[in-house]
Amino acid sequence: MNRDLRRIVDANLNRVTEGLRVVEDVFRFAFDDAVMQQRLKSMRHRLASQIDSSILIASRDVAGDVGFASEGSLEERRATTRDIVRSNMKRVQEGLRVLEEILKLESPARAGAMKEMRYECYRLERSMERACRRTLSRGLYLILTDPPAGYEAFAEMAAAEGIPAIQLRYKDDDAGMFLRAARALREITRGTDTLFIVNDRLAFSGAQPPATILPFFWFFSSAFWMPSQSKPSCSENLASSAATTARFRLAEMRS
Repeated sequence: MNRDLRRIVDANLNRVTEGLRVVEDVFRFAFDDAVMQQRLKSMRHRLASQIDSSILIASRDVAGDVGFASEGSLEERRATTRDIVRSNMKRVQEGLRVLEEILKLESPARAGAMKEMRYECYRLERSMERACRRTLSRGLYLILTDPPAGYEAFAEMAAAEGIPAIQLRYKDDDAGMFLRAARALREITRGTDTLFIVNDRLAFSGAQPPATILPFFWFFSSAFWMPSQSKPSCSENLASSAATTARFRLAEMRS
């Protein structure tokens, strides 16, 4: 394999390995998913067994890389851990495809191994999407119905406090006002730990940016009953909720 091809293999081996490690650490530390973490770790080790990275380093030329300074429009934008997983899995899949094509020149068997790992990544990505879906957690839920300080002010406080969810309960008939409020609250909660729920207005669920729509019965049952092995005591829940409620009441009085 000549130097130019070794540079391509080196760059894409690094791209795949780094992407796998990022996603692996997300599932290890953010999601506590030992099964997925082990599957990603196993793939990293399989990749290392197929390509000896030590023979590629001598061909590396970072200073002479004409694409080193190029940047994509979305390169610096990540709003959630789900975005991190998605972007890095795409890096892994693209890198594996490049390795597959280059290795076909000299080793069809290793090229086949890259193809197998690429298709495994497609399957893993589907499982990851399910794992990354946000769910309602235990805690105080804020229902907003024409708050004195305004919808946006209360939504900003809720997101800053880490409230599990806020619900927009807009009872007026002004659809334009409702949509503006919904979009504003969606942007405020985007990338935070606070879910945004819209009450009754299913017709607006497809509006951009999208909102999270959850069945009402599940919303209320999950607020009071969430099975967990590490369930906080009733007094801990009440104390936490009371403290947060007091802060919102104080803000409402000041407004």
